[in-house]
Amino acid sequence: MGKKANKLKKYKSYTQDQVNKALEAFRQGKSLSQVSVLFGVPRTTLFNKLAGKCLEECSGGRPPTLPKDIEDELVEWILGCSDKWHPITKDQVLNTVQIICKKFKIVNKFTDGRPGYSWFKSFLNRYPELRLRTPEAYTTQRAGITTEDITEWFEKTHEYLKSKDLLELPPDRVFNLDETGVMLSPKGGQVSIIILWSF
Repeated sequence: MGKKANKLKKYKSYTQDQVNKALEAFRQGKSLSQVSVLFGVPRTTLFNKLAGKCLEECSGGRPPTLPKDIEDELVEWILGCSDKWHPITKDQVLNTVQIICKKFKIVNKFTDGRPGYSWFKSFLNRYPELRLRTPEAYTTQRAGITTEDITEWFEKTHEYLKSKDLLELPPDRVFNLDETGVMLSPKGGQVSIIILWSF
């Protein structure tokens, strides 16, 4: 465990946003040493970017396993599911990456082709718009609903459908789910999920 942890430290633990802020602070008069400590970006990395040895937008350390365009589509899928009030779990993301690698024959060093915690953490760092959240247990108290809650739900649903140009959906595309069972007092427990509510 110790050797593995030390090996991981060799790779970057900073975000592109930190790099951008460090470079901006340097251009405003601070020294490389100062901005390196202030923003947590190695001084050598900043020097190489300023010297043009690598693009300012490029990331340091090990390059991502997935091509940029595929990662962008993955993020778009996560955001799209969130817009539809269906947040994606960490395991769903990892399973999806495993499927992508297999389908497109992407060479990787994942165990059984499925990424682990290190990849997932780096993925979130590359896309700060994604955030981990722990959902609150849906208790009877939370199940209480008011007229204002109902009105707000319809307004938000209308806004979403309008944004996707779906207000003219035909009746055969509308499904009734009022018979779906919902547990009002499930047992507590933490489930790490990505929640990106757009309202």
